[in-house]
Amino acid sequence: MGGYDEIQEEEMKGIHSMTLAERIIAKTKVNENGCRLWQESLLKDGYALIRYKGKKITVHRAAWMAFKGPIPDGMSVLHSCDIRHCTAEEHLFLGTYADNSKDAVTKGRQKNLFPSGDLHPNRIKKLKKLQRLTRLRELG
Repeated sequence: MGGYDEIQEEEMKGIHSMTLAERIIAKTKVNENGCRLWQESLLKDGYALIRYKGKKITVHRAAWMAFKGPIPDGMSVLHSCDIRHCTAEEHLFLGTYADNSKDAVTKGRQKNLFPSGDLHPNRIKKLKKLQRLTRLRELG
């Protein structure tokens, strides 16, 4: 009959015959900073998803796998450009979850939830407890 379903089926065949790298390149556009930005829909947090081997994964992780190879267990794919939907392999690097958190704090994208020294929540609790004990001792 030649309806919408047949057209959609043909488009899906075309998509599935493309490599992951070809799919990423087809759906991105390079900006003036060299970021290869995903042009399809984005999540509220700025990340984007792509279907790969039956699962949805973030496009920057897919880009790493397509252009650089497997992601070792326990590693995250970080952005040097801090643009979450950038897929440019030269803007991506591997790091641990701790590296990713430290990078976010250093670049001002995330508040340091665990300050060190006298500002650490555990240190503040200990100081308050010490102050209460000192007052109780003074009262006799």
